[in-house]
Amino acid sequence: MKHFYSLFLILYVLFVHAQNEPPGISWSKDYGTSSTYSDAESLTKFPDGGFLIGGRLNHTTNSPKVELVRTDGSGNLMWQKTYFQETNSYYLSGISIDSNSNIFALLDSYPDNNQNDYSSHLTKLDGSGNLLWRKELGVPNYVAYFNNLISSLDGSSLLVTGNYSDEFETEYGYFFAAYDLNGNQVWSKLIPMTLEMYPYEILATADGGYLLAIEVEDTEGKATTLLKK
Repeated sequence: MKHFYSLFLILYVLFVHAQNEPPGISWSKDYGTSSTYSDAESLTKFPDGGFLIGGRLNHTTNSPKVELVRTDGSGNLMWQKTYFQETNSYYLSGISIDSNSNIFALLDSYPDNNQNDYSSHLTKLDGSGNLLWRKELGVPNYVAYFNNLISSLDGSSLLVTGNYSDEFETEYGYFFAAYDLNGNQVWSKLIPMTLEMYPYEILATADGGYLLAIEVEDTEGKATTLLKK
């Protein structure tokens, strides 16, 4: 993760002159302010060729909030919005855009006075950044942590990944699940595990399957990367 102090994001577009030459910078844009600390955590493209930048905005006296910036294909600012001004801390875990330029965001949050009261939400916004709905996600009978969001190849559903455990962490594993574009769960699959495994990336494949990139930690704390289909 890259941290930008006093900047929300500097967006670079690289123009590749030839396959065997290094890319050059076509333009650079700054959408930040001097009064905030920000993380730029996501960059996604709209169907019209514009960009959506998502991340966390943290004023010096307030909890982290989610900020989204939309630009045209040349990086010119179209809108810049901050969401969820209540006292909870918010973090952006994943973002996807459908063919109608609607925005889907996976958010994690917890109250500032109780970081154990963790929750995840799937949020839908229109292409102008207006909130359409927000739904809380979960895994029945378990504590769940959601950490990634993508669209299916045909654009008809959303795929999420995460980890789950029981209250005493004696039973745990990772999961992936599909939701329709109204935020309703279509299916889910829980995969028990004996080692610490964290599915940080998911990719839909052309044959209808999914590819998971998983960080695995052994009992000695050593981490390796596992690719699973």
